Amino acid sequence: MFPNGCPPTTIISANARFDPHFHMKIGAALRPLRKENYLIIGSGGAVHNLYRNKWAPMIRYRDNFAQESPPEATLLEFRQAVVDVVSNNSGPDLRRGLTR
Repeated sequence: MFPNGCPPTTIISANARFDPHFHMKIGAALRPLRKENYLIIGSGGAVHNLYRNKWAPMIRYRDNFAQESPPEATLLEFRQAVVDVVSNNSGPDLRRGLTR
């Protein structure tokens, strides 16, 4: 993937104790690094294992996708709302949608 060596990379962990405005400031601070060829990887975010971490099936089947019942509709709606905001907005509309 990177024949000339890996670009500068770091791990940043968001904290659930901070409000969405704080997390948007983190994103705004990181954005200029893209122009400097930093590798920025986002994982989990708003719905990280929101409905998948059911420990009994994970232990029984060694797989967090094995579920005895489907996720609740409200959890799937929340996940879809986040996807829609990120996919369909940018700039102030994205910030407004994510903090909402």
